[in-house]
Amino acid sequence: MQIYYYQIAIAAPFDKLLTYKISEKMPIGSIVLCKIMSRTEYGVIMSEILPQNIDFDLAKIKEIHEKTPLVIDEKMLSFIHQLASYNMQKIGEVIDAFMTNYEILHKGFAISSKIKKDKIPAIKTIELSDKQREISDNIIADCDKFSTHVIDGVTGSGKTMIYLSVIEKILKNNSVDNLANGEKNNSDNANSDADLSQYSTRKCDSAACEKISQDGHHPCSNKANNKQNSQILIMLPEISLTPQTSSFFEEKLGIKPLLWHSNITKAKKRDILREIMSGDARVIVGTRSAILLPFVNLKMIIIDEEHDSSYKQSEKMIYSARDMAIMRAKILDIPAILLSATLCLETHFNAKSGKYRLHSINERYTKVKMPEIIVVDMTKKEEKPRSGECISARVLQIAKDVIESGKQVLFFLNRRGFSTSVMCGACNEFLGCENCSVNMAFHESKNLAICHYCGYTSQIPNDCKACKDVDKWVKIGFGVERVALELKKHFPSAKQQIFSSDEVDKASIDGILDDINSGKTQIIIGTQMISKGYNFPHLKCVVIVDTDTGFLDGDFRLYEKTYQMITQVAGRAGRFDERGLVLIQSYQQNNPAIMAIASMNKAKFYDDELRRRDSKYNPLPPLYRQIAIIISSNNEDLASNIAKNMMKHLYDNISHIARIFGPAPSLIKRINRQFRFRILISFAKKQGFMQEIYDTISKFQAKCDVMIKVDVDPLNFL
Repeated sequence: MQIYYYQIAIAAPFDKLLTYKISEKMPIGSIVLCKIMSRTEYGVIMSEILPQNIDFDLAKIKEIHEKTPLVIDEKMLSFIHQLASYNMQKIGEVIDAFMTNYEILHKGFAISSKIKKDKIPAIKTIELSDKQREISDNIIADCDKFSTHVIDGVTGSGKTMIYLSVIEKILKNNSVDNLANGEKNNSDNANSDADLSQYSTRKCDSAACEKISQDGHHPCSNKANNKQNSQILIMLPEISLTPQTSSFFEEKLGIKPLLWHSNITKAKKRDILREIMSGDARVIVGTRSAILLPFVNLKMIIIDEEHDSSYKQSEKMIYSARDMAIMRAKILDIPAILLSATLCLETHFNAKSGKYRLHSINERYTKVKMPEIIVVDMTKKEEKPRSGECISARVLQIAKDVIESGKQVLFFLNRRGFSTSVMCGACNEFLGCENCSVNMAFHESKNLAICHYCGYTSQIPNDCKACKDVDKWVKIGFGVERVALELKKHFPSAKQQIFSSDEVDKASIDGILDDINSGKTQIIIGTQMISKGYNFPHLKCVVIVDTDTGFLDGDFRLYEKTYQMITQVAGRAGRFDERGLVLIQSYQQNNPAIMAIASMNKAKFYDDELRRRDSKYNPLPPLYRQIAIIISSNNEDLASNIAKNMMKHLYDNISHIARIFGPAPSLIKRINRQFRFRILISFAKKQGFMQEIYDTISKFQAKCDVMIKVDVDPLNFL
């Protein structure tokens, strides 16, 4: 009996492939179950290895515990390899992230083995302006191969309508090849269909396929020789945006996309996965994890609000879903579309340098003028709020006039809860988190002090631990709950709604949005959650309550992030029937971000930011690249010593081609009982020493009881 040996990537935090054996030939990419000590884990066959190339005792090699009928195709395997390599993540952790979906398919859940298919509705025609049509036509003409298109349009310019128009053409023609090269006859179409076999997600013989259909696993007929539907992925940064996008999609295009995010049940996910892998799913709208889905004929990836930091996953496997979407598009040789009113500087740089194709729109779809911007100088005596309040009297009067006219006002403050901290009035000691080196925020609605980093909660104690004085606690700073209380005092009869992650959830969001869209809600108090893609027809005025607190942060992207957030929030005002008004309260009139917003000079802001980062002594992204190494342990001395030793090793080996900074405590030194130290590596884009860094990390990880994480292209330094 012949024995075959395979190298398998186990879905566990391993950075090496393990060797297993089986008595039959298996396709590369096969998903199997393997014994690891006392437990069984999923794994993927990455390569076959000949016995003569194995340098240890063949008798000790374990057999594959169980086969599955699922197989990952060649292009998906390439994506897995490149994702792990680029992000310097362990191959086992990457496999684990992908395997979540395949595990759902393999194990099965208590649902019908047949997918209920609705009648496919007629696809509507999208109406566009001349400028929108020009951009749509340019994208369509270039969508038969890999390309990255960037739509840079002001808020309310109809960027979504452009990509809906592109989707409309793809769905009606069922092929990007037909769009780019003109309609083909039936014979030509038959030939092009055969080429789609490269996108097949599975390679299984007819018996295995029949088994899958009979036992309720995903429909599996390999459609290489049959007509396959073109599939399109639309990515969004937040779960809360998916229902609104789905409704808009259905209204404008006439079809309902499938939604994919973490709140969907496993049973529902299994149905969706089966539709994706059978080719029946046409359009999928999802958050960052959707980039890992096993499409069979993906033809386009669209990344909406591409600037949003929510696309960066910072737990377990660290990666940017936006960047990985472009990577996957390149592997599949399909187009990617990025769009935003406030492009991240990296995307702007790539577009200006010609790496991406740039399309700009400088006016709103409705032809309504962009909102008027007024910066309220809070240093002036006449603008100072009353004692214990945070809103200028002039701003309150303007808000009153807007409300009385039947329009809405949005007050924006990116701080959850009632107060940012709680301090003892006797000794000035702050109430801190037991797990983190941060102050606890107070939430009036829950009557709790809450850590916004680890989630730890507590009642405010009677006495102060530091001085033992009783009932001297003072609530410091303003959160959205405190602003809501202030506004209730000034506008007692107005209906208001706090729009934050504490107040808005899956169960309540539809009712909240209905009240806002109908005009029933007159005052909205929101955090950054409100800035992401919402359209409120009655919103006339936006008040930025505080722009200055964030400027105390040490993040070099601070101006960029401030510009993006305020611009996005301001863009909610006056989108439909009359020009809006934006009031920005600030103590820093000369801040570059505020000056750029007030002057509406986006081009100058981006140019100035690029010049600021093009430093001779410390060049920054996007001109240079960065890699952050985070060493953490519940033992502060251990983490610090490992960080110092690692720094020395890196300096000895790569300091001639890279700048190395640190080690230094993270801005928040302790989170969830873990002390954290950071090393930052800055280098020119074409330098190739990633393997050296990875080997160094693996060496230290194997010798010590600390956690070492790598963040390639980091977005924050907390």
